[in-house]
Amino acid sequence: MFEQRINCPNCGTPIPFDVHILLQGKGFTCSGCNASIKLSRESKDTVASSMEEFDKIKKNSFKTAP
Repeated sequence: MFEQRINCPNCGTPIPFDVHILLQGKGFTCSGCNASIKLSRESKDTVASSMEEFDKIKKNSFKTAP
C-alpha cells in the first residue's frame, strides 16, 4: 500500500507512510510503540516543492522514445 518507510525515532520500527497523505496534514502511527509521525507546518512547503520536482523527474525519465 505505502511505498515509503521511515524508522520510528523511538523504537526503530519501520513506519510505512505516504508523502501525499502527510502533506494533507495526517499522521502515521508506529506499530511497535504507538509513536506518531507527522509533517511539521514549517516543512510542508519544502516537502511539497520537492515532491513536485521529483514527480517531474520521474515523468521525464520514463518517457518512451519515439
